[in-house]
Amino acid sequence: MIKELNWDSGLIKRKIGRLTIRLENLSSLKKGLKLAEAEGFQYLLCRLASQDTKVIRALESEGFYLTDIGVTFGIETTGFLTRNINRGRKIADIITTATEKDIPGLKKLIPSLFPESRFYHDPFYSKEEADNLYRAWIENSVKGQEADIVFHVPRTGFITCKKTGKHSGKIVLIGIRKSMRGKGYGSALLFRAMEWFAGQGTDFVTVRTQLKNLEGMNFYLSFGFFMKEYDLMFGKMIGVKCNRAKRVISRYDNKPKRR
Repeated sequence: MIKELNWDSGLIKRKIGRLTIRLENLSSLKKGLKLAEAEGFQYLLCRLASQDTKVIRALESEGFYLTDIGVTFGIETTGFLTRNINRGRKIADIITTATEKDIPGLKKLIPSLFPESRFYHDPFYSKEEADNLYRAWIENSVKGQEADIVFHVPRTGFITCKKTGKHSGKIVLIGIRKSMRGKGYGSALLFRAMEWFAGQGTDFVTVRTQLKNLEGMNFYLSFGFFMKEYDLMFGKMIGVKCNRAKRVISRYDNKPKRR
């Protein structure tokens, strides 16, 4: 029911877990949460692939709060390349494959790239912790642990690609420095990534973003991506000692009850 997220826990230095819950095992939720607290968990994440109101109400009654709504887009690789052939090659010559020597420069880009991410809006994480998560993520991506390849434009942005099956793949991260957006770099990086996927025999590619990231969603739609699915992400802090977290918990606890 609850599994520790070892990478997250090790980086944040607090025990973080993922809760898996379904309608048929709601009765065991309270018991599972008590066990999690006894085992020293300080934060639980629960991702729902569908909007089951009974499960949502059960989570909220136990102190979970909505921290993110994700939207996953998908597209067939050949269809993307055919449709967007004239959009992606304008500045393709400045895109290179990132190597370990590029990691310091990529890390410097992080603070301005993902403002809509749940890590920057969930009260459990500080901004510094969110930055560190993404810095570690991009480093591990370049090293082949979180992605198969990373393409980048120096001092501008990057995109990370990962195969998820024999004929499927996903774009894990894509980010462009704010001052460089609207100049075609994102389009060029996306086209280069899709070329790579095609070369790997990948027929279908997905990418996930946040519902509140309207700019990002319109970006994918403009290339022919379609909305494949959505998910709801809930978080719960357990015995958190930081003052910021206490204030948030208090705000939720003291919210006026509907009559």
